[in-house]
Amino acid sequence: MKMDQTRLGPTAKERHRSPNQILRFLSFCVFSSTAWLLISSSFFLK
Repeated sequence: MKMDQTRLGPTAKERHRSPNQILRFLSFCVFSSTAWLLISSSFFLK
């Protein structure tokens, strides 16, 4: 029983945490893209 609980625990946590990781990844992609656009625009303006 203890073995099953320990094995099910991490999977449940990962399943519950997956949406947050996806949102974090999307926000990171948006932030990086906006930062790259700002840097490129400032570089081209010069």
